[in-house]
Amino acid sequence: MSSHRWTVLIIVGFLAAALIMTLSCIPSSPDYTVTFVLSEGVTGTPAAGTYNYKEFDTISYSYKASSADHLTPEVLVNGTSYAAEGELVVYTDCTINVQEIDIRNDIGDPSDLWVFTLYNTSGGTDATFKLRFFGDSNMNGTFTDDRGYFGTWTISDSSTLKMVFGNWEDAVFNGSIKTMTGLWAISSNTSAYSWTATRE
Repeated sequence: MSSHRWTVLIIVGFLAAALIMTLSCIPSSPDYTVTFVLSEGVTGTPAAGTYNYKEFDTISYSYKASSADHLTPEVLVNGTSYAAEGELVVYTDCTINVQEIDIRNDIGDPSDLWVFTLYNTSGGTDATFKLRFFGDSNMNGTFTDDRGYFGTWTISDSSTLKMVFGNWEDAVFNGSIKTMTGLWAISSNTSAYSWTATRE
């Protein structure tokens, strides 16, 4: 074989090696670990466990209460609340806790309260007050507010809240624990209309 042909083969060999080294140095999409933790009373997908995803992968998820004795779940991604069904884009390691919504204030942070705002049919603010929910379960219990009123609360159909005041005439609130919004009624205020509540 001529020296010229040897030279060509050597050059081709070097180029092939360089190409292989270049390709091996191209960074691949990193793997991230996503852990799903499902509380009792919750069913859905993905199932509880730890999974690996590539960066910017999309995770479709859907969870619901396993029975009427359990409440609509909420999805907490590293502590931030999301709806019970949707999609998440992966960009870091994270833990996803799926648990029943719990409106009680006598667990966790004792300074945690609900701030209620009442609206009238004209769209104006009728009242604002702070309220605390108590109970032996997250399905029912009692409540008190900072005006001195109190009453009982119950949740039905996994998400429907009803509050009945015991010492504020015949005031009744109905609404959703998912959004903490609804309607209120009291015979002495014919313009009573809606309410919203947020954790303080």
